[in-house]
Amino acid sequence: MSCTTPNVNVPMGTFKTTDFPTVGSLSPGAAAPVNIQLVNCPAGTADPNSQGGQIHSVQYSITPSAGTVATNVAALSGSPSATGVGIQLFDPSGAVLPLSTPQTVSGYDGTVGGNYTIPLTARYYRTGTVTAGPANTTMTVTLSYQ
Repeated sequence: MSCTTPNVNVPMGTFKTTDFPTVGSLSPGAAAPVNIQLVNCPAGTADPNSQGGQIHSVQYSITPSAGTVATNVAALSGSPSATGVGIQLFDPSGAVLPLSTPQTVSGYDGTVGGNYTIPLTARYYRTGTVTAGPANTTMTVTLSYQ
């Protein structure tokens, strides 16, 4: 048994190429919310590979389907596509979320299981010369149980 994770579509907004004056610039305005739902997480499920035979924590990692264009910046996918930008994720404290790196789900209680939310945000990040076009990508969330 495992948590289920519905697909999450994140409207990033529309921006002009001039909204990104230099490499490293982030999209202006509020960051787009990325609330990943973990539904029906197991409680007290036996797991012979974990401490005491029970699940004590849930970890997640987010991997960009098209790879990265800079450290922790997801590459855009699709054709045609904008160039010179990628997407960066941030944790609730505003720190850059390390991509493809396990993170612990905050608040998970193995004695009760239940539903949890991973509250992240996203912004476009300039990586080079920006050209206009669709700026989409997909990312995969992988859960592991400890």
